[in-house]
Amino acid sequence: MVHKLIKFLNNTKSKRKKLQSYTSPQRVLLIILAILKWVFLIFLFLFSITPIVWIMISSWKTNHEIFNTAISFPKVWQLQNYVNALNLDGLWSAFRNTIFVAIVSTGLCTIIAAMAAYALRSKLRGNKKIYFFLIIGMYIPVTAFMVPYVVISNFLNIHDTVWALILTYTGISLPISILILKSYMDTIPNEILEAAHIDGCSYHKIFTKIMLPLAVPGIASIGIFQFVAVWNEFLFASILTAKESARTLQVSIRFFMGTFQVDYASMFATMIITMMPAIVVFILLQERVISGLTSGAIKG
Repeated sequence: MVHKLIKFLNNTKSKRKKLQSYTSPQRVLLIILAILKWVFLIFLFLFSITPIVWIMISSWKTNHEIFNTAISFPKVWQLQNYVNALNLDGLWSAFRNTIFVAIVSTGLCTIIAAMAAYALRSKLRGNKKIYFFLIIGMYIPVTAFMVPYVVISNFLNIHDTVWALILTYTGISLPISILILKSYMDTIPNEILEAAHIDGCSYHKIFTKIMLPLAVPGIASIGIFQFVAVWNEFLFASILTAKESARTLQVSIRFFMGTFQVDYASMFATMIITMMPAIVVFILLQERVISGLTSGAIKG
């Protein structure tokens, strides 16, 4: 903490010295640009956080208060909404399914992406073509694969099971995961791998003993993104699953919506409960994400 504070103060002093070297009009322009930058960042922050805060406040209201006073605090904080959410039929089963799907798909995605990124980093024939097809695949809308995924899951006899979701989520996330991890692996000096090869390490041992430990920040980045994306996914979960034994949390939330009435207060409480694990995971591991992405952004 002290080291970060000293580094911040040193950066502030260097910025002040740099600012004094400019002329007055240039200083005014830089100050205006800095103010506009912070105004824009604050706007983005408020734009992102407002819906979450509104859902949190609404989860403590009654349905009558939500419709009549949507932007006010509740007169009486309703704990019953969270009780209703926890007593929802199939919620705990959906919680187990979501955890299982998120962990398994994240593990598969990181393992396959690590091996593929390492292979693409090597000077093998056809790497550029494979890399090109990965980039092209990222531009195809995910919704274009809805029918093929249903057909394939039926053909493999895994439709309406958690394995249909696991394979789907893994396949969707692989292109971007491979590209992110390859960019990170490109920052690792070749001299380290060449020295290991001279010492007698095989191609596979270099991957397991050297490349994987060095690429932990990049692997952590794609793992966290995959976990959060799977945890919050609704479209394919609603298409590929119907039975309660395979239902995930995001699909279970819609069962608060009846034919003639919607229990919005309990539904908002369920949303808060389901969001917390993903938020906690991201907060605890955000430094890994930032270090992995920034290290892979620049080669050398």
